[in-house]
Amino acid sequence: MRNEDSPGFWLKPVPLGFLLIGLGGLIYFFLFNYSTDSDPNFLIEIGKVLCSVAISSGFIGLLLEVKTIKSIILSVLNTILDGDYKLDSYSIEKLHSIKKRVIIAEHNKKFSEQELENSIYALEDNINTLITNRYYELDETFCWIEPDDEEKIFNKRFKRKLIISNKYSDNNIFKMTLKLVREEDDTDYINWLSFKEFKVYNDTSGDPQDLKEEIQRMIKVEKLPEDDRSPYTHILTVEKQLDGNKKVTVFIEYQYSSPMTDFTQTFKSILPCKEFCHKVFIDGKYDNNWTFAINGFAPLYFPGSNISEKFKVDVHTNKSGEVIFNNWCLPGTGYVVSLRRINE
Repeated sequence: MRNEDSPGFWLKPVPLGFLLIGLGGLIYFFLFNYSTDSDPNFLIEIGKVLCSVAISSGFIGLLLEVKTIKSIILSVLNTILDGDYKLDSYSIEKLHSIKKRVIIAEHNKKFSEQELENSIYALEDNINTLITNRYYELDETFCWIEPDDEEKIFNKRFKRKLIISNKYSDNNIFKMTLKLVREEDDTDYINWLSFKEFKVYNDTSGDPQDLKEEIQRMIKVEKLPEDDRSPYTHILTVEKQLDGNKKVTVFIEYQYSSPMTDFTQTFKSILPCKEFCHKVFIDGKYDNNWTFAINGFAPLYFPGSNISEKFKVDVHTNKSGEVIFNNWCLPGTGYVVSLRRINE
């Protein structure tokens, strides 16, 4: 084995092979022309043998090196064919181009790149941006709707457990929005929404952060423009920065009321969600006077799709039902609850 620290002359296998072949051949040529059959020379014959050995050694070395090179080339080709190579050196534009070529090849070149760009593939970038953004690992919600026939309102109570993750940033946020129907002279914003619990557990500490006392500073109310297609007059937003936490678990319990003219309740998720489970119940003194229907919806959900088996809407009785999504669902996933008086 060669000592890297010791000085000395050193040739790589390929140049050494060519050197042995060249020198051996050159010396053999001179020795061959120098000797004759009529006057053989013992030393010259030995020299010829040594030259032959040198030439053979050179060829053997080259053949072995060619075999090594062949193995390297085959390894590189296999790596390329398997797709197991680094893409870090490629520009974003080049990666987009490669991705389009792969998709076209997957579909047996049924369409051109221009046709691909004009297809539903145009939405792909919107989904890609969600990969490194916030998402819900879990959205588990219980909702109790209590009709009050005397006051002509629906009292709605919610208990929610949210696990919010942002793996690629410390910029985490809790946010929820509600659309409400309120009379023009009802400006008592503080009492529109009542929180009984608001606790946040981060991923590094077991002690919860109780935010109940900060609720009023988080609430923002905005008047909505008039729209004949919607009964809602205001949108209420609750938002809290939770920076420094890649993952938080939020427990909230809140309630609000709506007039009976607002007989539908719509929920839409604002983030991608890995596990979604919402359960809705009709409860209270007048529960026997009411029933409901619940309909779920989700982007990319359609009969026969590979996510259809993961999406389930169950109505257990005329007073309880649930919407379950056991796989990734996109923002906009949700449901509509339609309340109806039984004798109507």
